Amino acid sequence: MDTKFFMEQTAGATVVFAVAALVAWLLRSHTAASRHLTWWLATIAALLLPIASSWKPAGAPQIILTPPPTNTVNIATVANQARSWTSAEVITAAWFVGCALVSARLILALVRVYLRRRSSTLSKITVDNPAISVRLSDRISVPETFGFLRPVVLLPVEASEWSQERLQVVLAHELVHIERRDWLTQMIAQVTACLYWFHPLAWLALAQMRREGELACDDGVLRLGYRSSEYARHLVEIASGIRCHAEALSTSVAMATRSQLETRIRAILNPKMNRGNVTTMMKIAAISCTAIAVVLFSGSSSAATTSRISGTIGDISGAVIPNATVVLSRITPPKSTVATASSNAGDWSFASVEAGDYNLEVKTPGFRPYLQRVTVTAGAPMSFGIRLDVGSIQDTITVQGETSSRLNRAGGSPQRIRVGGNVRPTQLIKKVDPDYPQHLKDAGISGTVILQAVIGVEGDVLNVRPISPDVNQELINSAVNAVKQWKYAPTLLNGVSIEVSTMITVNFALAHRE
Repeated sequence: MDTKFFMEQTAGATVVFAVAALVAWLLRSHTAASRHLTWWLATIAALLLPIASSWKPAGAPQIILTPPPTNTVNIATVANQARSWTSAEVITAAWFVGCALVSARLILALVRVYLRRRSSTLSKITVDNPAISVRLSDRISVPETFGFLRPVVLLPVEASEWSQERLQVVLAHELVHIERRDWLTQMIAQVTACLYWFHPLAWLALAQMRREGELACDDGVLRLGYRSSEYARHLVEIASGIRCHAEALSTSVAMATRSQLETRIRAILNPKMNRGNVTTMMKIAAISCTAIAVVLFSGSSSAATTSRISGTIGDISGAVIPNATVVLSRITPPKSTVATASSNAGDWSFASVEAGDYNLEVKTPGFRPYLQRVTVTAGAPMSFGIRLDVGSIQDTITVQGETSSRLNRAGGSPQRIRVGGNVRPTQLIKKVDPDYPQHLKDAGISGTVILQAVIGVEGDVLNVRPISPDVNQELINSAVNAVKQWKYAPTLLNGVSIEVSTMITVNFALAHRE
């Protein structure tokens, strides 16, 4: 998940929930159904924001993905092994863990509802709609409803002993929930809360939607003609039978919870309360405003999702380097690679690069590979002036020892990495063979001495340093003393002598006797 994308979606959701809170406050004297619709549409808008922002119309510029060159060293692999996590990776991991935990809680609640449904028994009580089943369960203490296509009204087993009046009130309440599709709207709001588990306003929206949903359901029951005092009495008596608070966290729609009881009783007994329902025109207007808000917020966050990256490539003398391979590898998911080559003027560019963290590599024969980590921000072009250092050379010599002190050179000419472009490779013009001490040969002591050195502008070998400490010290001294006497033709960069690093391997090996 890109850091900028995460922040944009969080900011968009914050604005959506804040606007919903403002609208709900302005509707405080209006119907509970209108406030419930406001909060529900806010959760829908927040849920759709990431989807709408990620969608791109056909014809939007895309990066052409090509595999990295196979004839070059893949230094990105080594770099990635040693690097620390990026901010985007940390955010993605934290969000995924939180989302997984909250989703697991939601799934567990759904499983509990399913188990209650499975262990319940079909009641003799029937309703007019044959798609709705009424069942009895000994696992609940208050009535609840769940399901969308074939909803279920689940009553406690004590319901068989209720009066006809209470039974009618309870069924009226649950049927209003089903008519309003409160279980479906609550599930959608729960999914939004899982997505924005870190956002306090998402949980506020869920709580307010539940509260207004119960108030709207109470209004629906009272519109059917039931007396408010009798309805409130039944509600209080049913709520007093709640055995634990866990039922308030169920994914079913419970008739009563202790946390909302006082608010609901006050609203039920308030004769001035507006108990009207939401009209079709109001629903159309609210849905239209929500759709417009989603389009506007997603458009503003995705208007610039790419950026242009360009630059020039030159050497340390200031001359440009043509035909250098430039590879841009995305680190943050989804991982991808794009490659190009510098022009005759040393220029290169990627016209449309998605925001994220990347490894920028430049490779060309004769120069050291260049690697830089860059963070691409959408809508912010980047330009790089890259200077490449001349690559190092390698020499290998093998000194064989037998019973005599004769030295043999193996492998012919010293082996070097391929150098090209504007670099004229150095050449070894004078070589002194290292001495293999006789007493070491007689003792069967051999080894490989690896030396690092610098070839100066005059071709002399400077700063010879051994990097193989486990080898016999006399072999190291012999190799160092010999290499210091070597002479090279200087390396030329655009006709100018320069210093280059070198690595020399001296193998002291004992030959097999006939």
